Amino acid sequence: MIVRRGPSFLLGAVAMALIGAHFAGAEEAPASDTLWRRLPDGPIPAATSDTFGRLIEACRPAVVAVHTQVRRSLVGRTGEEPFFSFDPWRLFPDFPREYREEGVGSGFVIHPDGWVVTNHHVVAGASQILLSIPGVSGRVPARLAGADERTDLALLKVDLPHPLPTLPLGDSDLFPVGAWVLAIGNPFGLEAVATKGIVSGKGRSLSDLPSVHTGGFDFIQTDAAIDRGSSGGPLLNLRGEVVGINAAINNRARGISFAIPVNVAKAVLIQLHRVGEVRRSYLGINVADLGWDVADLLRMPEPRGVVISEVKAGGPADQAGVKAGDILLSIAGRPARRASDIGWHSQTLTPGVPVRLEMWRLSGPVSLTVVPRERPTASPPQPSGRPALPAPLPAGPGLEVAPLDETSAQAAGLPQGRMALVVIRAQGEAEAAGIRVGDVILEIDGTPVERREDLERLLAAPPRGGLLRLFLLRQKNTLFIALRRTW
Repeated sequence: MIVRRGPSFLLGAVAMALIGAHFAGAEEAPASDTLWRRLPDGPIPAATSDTFGRLIEACRPAVVAVHTQVRRSLVGRTGEEPFFSFDPWRLFPDFPREYREEGVGSGFVIHPDGWVVTNHHVVAGASQILLSIPGVSGRVPARLAGADERTDLALLKVDLPHPLPTLPLGDSDLFPVGAWVLAIGNPFGLEAVATKGIVSGKGRSLSDLPSVHTGGFDFIQTDAAIDRGSSGGPLLNLRGEVVGINAAINNRARGISFAIPVNVAKAVLIQLHRVGEVRRSYLGINVADLGWDVADLLRMPEPRGVVISEVKAGGPADQAGVKAGDILLSIAGRPARRASDIGWHSQTLTPGVPVRLEMWRLSGPVSLTVVPRERPTASPPQPSGRPALPAPLPAGPGLEVAPLDETSAQAAGLPQGRMALVVIRAQGEAEAAGIRVGDVILEIDGTPVERREDLERLLAAPPRGGLLRLFLLRQKNTLFIALRRTW
C-alpha cells in the first residue's frame, strides 16, 4: 500500500553472480517478446543466510522509492454559498484553497533506459512523480507512461544520462507454494527494506478486499511482510527474478500479504509500453472450475480443463460454434487449469488474430478456431424474454415455470415455432445451482424441453451421478448448469 502524508525494454541483468556458483558467468537470454531479458533456466539456490544477504545486495540497486504529490481541495465547491449569500473565501483571500498530499510507494527498474514498474494506486491522480534511485543524488522526475487500474499496474519512465541496474522477470507459474521469496520496498518511507517469507498460497482471490481492484486474475499470497509504502516493489525468488509485484496487505491479519503474479504483469507491461493503456480481448464466454461430479456428468474420463458455463449470443465463441457445457482444455496452446487463469488469459489475446480452442464435448474431443474481438466497454441492454405470465406450474427442485407464448419466445431468441418454458420462481436446489427468474429452459440431459410434461418427466428420471445437465437461455445467452438432484 502507499503511504500518504496530508497538509510529495529489454531488461538488463542483475549481477546474479553474487548469489553463488549456480550462476557464475551466466548470460541472460532475451525473452521471446523482446521486451525484456530473463535469466537462463537453472536451479534455485538453497535458502541460507548467505544466499539472502547476497540476493539483497544484488537486487537493492534496482529498487526505487516513488514519491508523489496529489492536489486536494479544501472545499467541495467554490463560489457563492446559498446559506450565507456570499463567498466566505473573500474574507481570507490569502488562505490556500487546496493542499498537496504527499505519498511514497515502491517500484523497480526493468530496463536500463529508465523504465520502472509500480502499482497504479501508488501514482493515481499524482500531479508530480519523483523517484529516489540508489546511487543517484536527489529525487528524479518521472513521467507516467501508462497505467491499468484493473490490474493495479503502472509503468514509469525516468530519463538519465547513464543506464540503471535492472531486475529480470521470472515465471510466476513455475514456482511452488512453500518456495522462499524476498520482498523489497520502502515501508513507512524507510528505503530498501528487505523481508523474507514463503509463498503461502497461489490462486488467491481478493474479492473480499474492497480496496483492491481485481482484474480477473488470482494473486500470490505470502507471509513476507509487505507494509505501507512497499506497494509496487518486487517479490523475488532466490535467483533474483521478479515473480510478483507487491500490491496489498490484509489489515485484519498479520502475515498475510498479496502480490500480482509477474506473468500477469508481463501482458500488461507490453501494452503500457506500446500504447500507454491495456486493450482487452473478448471471446464471449464465462467458465467455471470443473469437479469430478460434473466431469462424470459430461462423460469425461477425468476432471481436466474448465467447463464453459455461458456463451454470449453473437460473440466470437458463439459464432465459432462453442456451446455451453463444452469443457475447455486449452486456449491458444495454454492449458486450462483454473477458471480464473482462463478468464485472465482470454483478455490478453490479440483482437482479430485467430486462436485455437481445444475442447471436450459429449461426443469427444473438439477443436475450434475463434477470432477474438476487442472487449466492449459495456453491453447493450437486451430483452429478457419474460412474458406476461399465466399461473405458475410447480415443477420440482424449487422451480415454478410457465409456457412462453410465440411473441415472447421470439423475443427471447428462440427459433420460430420453438416452444419452451420460462422460470418464474427459483428457490432451494434450483436457486443454489444458479437458475434465475426469467431463464428459459431449453434442454435437460440433451432432451428438448417444450412442455410442462417434458420437464416433469426429465426431472423424475434417474440422473447420472446425481446431477442433471440443464441448458438455459438468459438474455439470449446460452448457459450450462449442473443441477444436483436431492428431491
